[in-house]
Amino acid sequence: MSGCGERRGTTRPRRRPPRRPRRCR
Repeated sequence: MSGCGERRGTTRPRRRPPRRPRRCR
């Protein structure tokens, strides 16, 4: 599940902010 700064779910509507996993730091 890596996705630091990566845009996930671009096909979904822009209603909620992008999910930022806590595995970034």
